[in-house]
Amino acid sequence: MEIVLLVPVKKLGNTGDIVKVSRGHAINCLIPEGKATFATPEEIKRATVLKETRKISKSDGEAWTVDAFDRLKGKTFIFSEKITASGKLFGSVAEKDIVSKISEELNIEIKKEHVRLPHHIKDLGDHTVEIHLSEKKIVKVVVRVEEKKV
Repeated sequence: MEIVLLVPVKKLGNTGDIVKVSRGHAINCLIPEGKATFATPEEIKRATVLKETRKISKSDGEAWTVDAFDRLKGKTFIFSEKITASGKLFGSVAEKDIVSKISEELNIEIKKEHVRLPHHIKDLGDHTVEIHLSEKKIVKVVVRVEEKKV
């Protein structure tokens, strides 16, 4: 039986894909859970339009990735933080802080999941941080933590 996927389904396909599954799987699982619909001519036409739209948005996403990569490459982001007598930070610099700083300085909106930190930064100095803009586009930036002058 042919169905149109309404959401991505693991091992079957992505939203808008037309796939063949057993009648029982379609009627008992996928359709009642809202993951698919019957492959009527109207739904097939809608799926085709959806896939075209997805291709356009993917190419827009690729252009954004290249632009963000070029703007981030070689950048240093400076954080001024309070420190203890032993030279450690009172708090830490986390993914969300780096995302905020990038947004503030370069007007690039990224998600905190893109920033890869093995652990929050708690020491003064320069720290290399990877930003995964896509699977293939990874840019390294420097996060410099300085003592906040009071």
